[in-house]
Amino acid sequence: MVDKIKEDAIIQNTFQICLKKEECNNNKLYLESYVKELKENNEELYFLLDNLYFILLHKISDLHRQKKNCLSYLCSCASRLVDKSLYKGINMNNKESDIIINEISDQIVNSVIIYLENLDIYPNMKISKKERMEVFYEFLKKSCTSRFLKKLLSFIEENDKNEDDENSKQLNKFFNPIIDLILSNLNNRNLVYPKNDVAVLFSFLTGFKPIADLITHNKSMFLYINVNDRMKDNMNCDIKKESDKNLLSTCKSMPVNTTDSSTNNITTNRSNNSNGNNDVPQEGPTTTNSNNNNANNNLSNNNLSSNNLSNNNLSSNSIIRRSVPYAHFHSTIIQNSYSRFSRDKEISTCGYNFQLNSLLGRLISPTIINMPNILKKEEIAMYKYFFNSNTNSLNKMTLNGLKNTYTLLRKDTDWILENCVEIIKNLLKSSSDSKKIILLWINCILISNEKKTKIMYHYSTYPQSLDTSYGLFLKLLGENSYGFCLNMFWVLLCLCEPITVNKINDLDFFFFLRNDPFSKFLLKNITNQSSFEDKSNVEKIKKNVERSECFQKEPKFITCIFWMTFKSLSVFFKPAVDEFIKIVQEAGNAKDKDFYYMNIHAWKIFLYNTRFNQLLFKFLHLCMNYFLHVAYVYDINGNINNSMKTCLNEHNNSLVHLVLKCCPPPNEKYYNNTKKVQPRD
Repeated sequence: MVDKIKEDAIIQNTFQICLKKEECNNNKLYLESYVKELKENNEELYFLLDNLYFILLHKISDLHRQKKNCLSYLCSCASRLVDKSLYKGINMNNKESDIIINEISDQIVNSVIIYLENLDIYPNMKISKKERMEVFYEFLKKSCTSRFLKKLLSFIEENDKNEDDENSKQLNKFFNPIIDLILSNLNNRNLVYPKNDVAVLFSFLTGFKPIADLITHNKSMFLYINVNDRMKDNMNCDIKKESDKNLLSTCKSMPVNTTDSSTNNITTNRSNNSNGNNDVPQEGPTTTNSNNNNANNNLSNNNLSSNNLSNNNLSSNSIIRRSVPYAHFHSTIIQNSYSRFSRDKEISTCGYNFQLNSLLGRLISPTIINMPNILKKEEIAMYKYFFNSNTNSLNKMTLNGLKNTYTLLRKDTDWILENCVEIIKNLLKSSSDSKKIILLWINCILISNEKKTKIMYHYSTYPQSLDTSYGLFLKLLGENSYGFCLNMFWVLLCLCEPITVNKINDLDFFFFLRNDPFSKFLLKNITNQSSFEDKSNVEKIKKNVERSECFQKEPKFITCIFWMTFKSLSVFFKPAVDEFIKIVQEAGNAKDKDFYYMNIHAWKIFLYNTRFNQLLFKFLHLCMNYFLHVAYVYDINGNINNSMKTCLNEHNNSLVHLVLKCCPPPNEKYYNNTKKVQPRD
């Protein structure tokens, strides 16, 4: 057992506090309030481990009074515990020191949790919840270490194990306000000061799976849109249907005769709900709704006589004999089937709202290209670097000066987008549900901008993005700005970067034949294009492969992200290039040529970026390899053609010889013959 003198010395060195004024110096501060408490209780002036909880209450109160961050202080104390030099003058063996270090470390983390729980326990000090969250936010942003946060999360996870209410869980209570603060501070982020600490904090937090998972399920992700009906894949659908059938049969086999009024209420509510069926808006064939409707049909068909009897009894005010679990289950199914799900119209017009108000939208928004939501010239990068407000004209630059500006802005763009990619990758890794949520969010952006591929855009010769009403136009149609679309395209290309030619065989070749809500939503409007096969043949192929192993599992991530990126070529990239061409063509006829020239510079900084073009052509190369592999190496059933595979291996995976073997150029034979008999000069 460690004596009180050693305990006092360890606590003094760790927390840099003392109980005597004469010992006070730059390294140790006098804890006056705790000294008064000890004297009032006639206790000895020693810091003891048993009293560490109360010691920290006084210290936190003292720090808050001095406007200092108490959580940063506690984190620094936890870091000092690791320093063995603090215990050199104290005679302790390793076992004793380890016990004390662990006890102090645990108490430090508990003090952080107690502080965040908003308990009014600090002596002579009241700290509001808002102040505590601001202190926590600043601590996470500036001084929190990965080691300390990891331990804090382990304590929170242990405390939340037996908590059923999501709102009462410490993880939600502590970090949801932080997510809201991040969302607020990301608003109107721009390229004038790109490397802000909010994005760095966001990246730091997503490195921890519990927080990353919480972020993806936060309301700031999808705002008012509910995409729960798009989360189901084939495997989950089958399990859900089977579990519904089992639960139905279980409930039917549990007849409980009762005259409880609660049963009457349940049955009555069920009848009332069913009468209001026509008032509830129904969406397309979603998994959840279809399962619930099937369950309702089974209930109505299998229990028709029972329902008629119930209705007759209700009209005559007689006693209802009904199983309580069965009635409650039926009521739950009715309620769930009418829960509000996303509408196609909402999704097709959510792009600009997501860009301005969602967490990922604000993160990805900053761009050198015109941002319609930023109106102040001092916050627009192209005005800062290319425009002289004193002369009201373009800055006069040398060629080297212009190159340096291009290099600077490209580095800022690279930093912002690589930071976005890192954050999104962290969110994707947190859980399988989080992965689906991120893919659905990206696909909502894709669907919102499909109007850019319509023919009406090709008739316009005036650059749409330079119109003064461009922001209003985006708001009405729900599209995203061209700068945001290019940023989103960059992110998708980065997510596809790890997919090499060697991984082509890992792609699901029958992805387009999947019929689950999740896959159908990702493929929305891709599958509407023409097919190389007749519809009847496609249906035959579908019947042959629908029982294959790949259809029983959720779709692979690389397959989903590949096709979404492929779709973004026509939805994001081509319309943006067309817009840039319009700006260049219109510049000669424009009244305000300086404005056009600034925009041309801005577009060139992005489109001619080396990193962007590397990603783009790598993906195009991957696409061509994929299509050629599918066309030549596999048969109609998805099996490898051994002769083609052998030919490919013989030529070091070069597809040139394979293509020439299957599809020789026209008149190749004639060309070769004429070449042989051609006379010499």
